Amino acid sequence: GFEFIKIIRETAEFRDVPIIVYSSAFSNVEQQKVRRLGASACYSKNKLTALHDVLKKYVGKQNQIK
Repeated sequence: GFEFIKIIRETAEFRDVPIIVYSSAFSNVEQQKVRRLGASACYSKNKLTALHDVLKKYVGKQNQIK
C-alpha cells in the first residue's frame, strides 16, 4: 500500500487522483505515513459509517457536478 501511493503520486497522469485508504488496522504512525505519501484521506473499517462517509464525500461529488 505505501509503495502504491508513492508510485501513483510520482506518476503525472495520476497525480491529482484522490487516494482513499480504507483499512481495518491503522495506527497513528501509519495514518501519518500515508498522509505524508500523498493519500487524500484515511478511513478505518472499524468505524461503522466509514464506507458511507467515503462514498458520500468522494463519489457523491461527481453526481452533483451535472
